[in-house]
Amino acid sequence: MNYHFNDEVMELLVLSFALDLHNNYKAFRVKDICKLMNNFYPHNFTKQEKLHIKIQLEHFQLDVHESTELQKAFTVVEFCQVLVKTKK
Repeated sequence: MNYHFNDEVMELLVLSFALDLHNNYKAFRVKDICKLMNNFYPHNFTKQEKLHIKIQLEHFQLDVHESTELQKAFTVVEFCQVLVKTKK
């Protein structure tokens, strides 16, 4: 793949994998999501918003392992529906 994509695109693909919902969110990594936010969307968030998002992601990471509803959500649509239903 390195021959078809530059380093920045490869990094985006790798970091995006942290958003995969399968296998009980096994690929979910707060560090990678924050890196994705900082490297690819640096001007979209204030410093305070970035810190707040990091904290929310850490809380979510703890919650997801206790929620059978979240563990059953395999698509983005299902995931969003569960978040609304559980008021997360």
